[in-house]
Amino acid sequence: MELWRSFRLVLPLNVMVFCMLCTPALAETAEQESEEASQLEPVELSAEYIETTVETAPPEVNQERLREGLLNTAFKPIRSLLVDKEMPLVGIRWGADIQADTPLNSEPDDATAKLRLARLVFYRSFGTEWSVKAQGSWDSEGHFEIGDAYFVYTGWKTMQATLGFRKPAYSLENMTSRLALTFMERALPVAALSDRRSAGISFLKRTTDSIWQGGVYLLSPDDEGQRENGQAIVLRYMHAPLDMPSETRSGRFNWRRVWSGISISYRGNASEDTTRFRSLPEVGTGDDYFVDTGNISGAEDILRVGLEANRVSGPFSWQAELLASRVRRQDAEDVFFHGGYFFASWFLTGETRNYNSADGKFTPVIPVEPVGHDGWGAWELALRASAVNLNDHDVYGGRQRNVSLGLNWYLNQQFRVQANIVKVLGVDRPGSEFDGENPWMGALRVQWSLR
Repeated sequence: MELWRSFRLVLPLNVMVFCMLCTPALAETAEQESEEASQLEPVELSAEYIETTVETAPPEVNQERLREGLLNTAFKPIRSLLVDKEMPLVGIRWGADIQADTPLNSEPDDATAKLRLARLVFYRSFGTEWSVKAQGSWDSEGHFEIGDAYFVYTGWKTMQATLGFRKPAYSLENMTSRLALTFMERALPVAALSDRRSAGISFLKRTTDSIWQGGVYLLSPDDEGQRENGQAIVLRYMHAPLDMPSETRSGRFNWRRVWSGISISYRGNASEDTTRFRSLPEVGTGDDYFVDTGNISGAEDILRVGLEANRVSGPFSWQAELLASRVRRQDAEDVFFHGGYFFASWFLTGETRNYNSADGKFTPVIPVEPVGHDGWGAWELALRASAVNLNDHDVYGGRQRNVSLGLNWYLNQQFRVQANIVKVLGVDRPGSEFDGENPWMGALRVQWSLR
């Protein structure tokens, strides 16, 4: 255990040192890499970009577009924050994220202003095929946790491979970065039922009609104060066609424009000491978990299934998921938990949520007219309904239903202000101090991100 703790604390430093040691060897080819990179500048495969795709484009053109999308903006050739050109002798791009929350009322009972997230991120690219990312974060109590820390290979035309620590491809909202979430906190069932960040190898394959993802994960670090023992196999399929036939361009509703998918996760060798499902009440200003199963005795394996769907249509979008988990126990009945959410979003200023069609998740919104450039930034209004049920047999984790209203103000690419009002419609958790709770909760967040 002590060995693992030491390993987990020094891993980001090891990755950075490795990157620095590799830099001199790459100096000789830096000029060639820069030239190649300028020809493969990554693009965001947004809904507007896809709709302008020419139907009769040769196959190799779409192949190249897919390749560009899979490179992802996070892995474009590294540029220094000090000078706008390639830095072959430094070659490390860094970023920082801060989210600070404050309550708008006295609910929950322990609500207080807190630093919800403080994170440092480091990137390093090696030509146009290899990249590395290392990320570490601190919570309001100063606890350090490993975030994403992995190598990614994008040398194939429409496929990429990742090795290291990252979130498995389960649940659209769980995979989406905190910086790109529409609401301040993930929905109840996503926070409670999703896979935790794990170490392993994963692959992503993009076709013109779908996204296929799969991975094998061997161990898990602490992730927001929780981890899961055992080994997991995770698969995800997304119906995500890139083409848009001319007869569907008339504005009629078309199910081909709904990105839908299914994900399955199986974790074996689970431990009763770490098999636990819980969720904050969709605000992060308190530490109370209204629903919490505690450690599930006799847990042997966990099967998760998730359904997801979303659509972006100009300034309007919606997103929905249904999630379920079954825990098989030794000498006890299996327990089954489930939940779902739906939300709709509307940009009053006309922007569009950025759905990356290359890997099937959302990326941060950039306002068309930022504050300070003769604009008022981007304003987004959103409404969400969510529910989760963690009661089954002798496990009384609780059942909770929420309705949330969110207002987002994107000042520019770096700053965002969020306000959320959450109404708990009811908590059913027999024997708990939270049984019967139905408070109104409000919170305000200031987010700063430098990438």
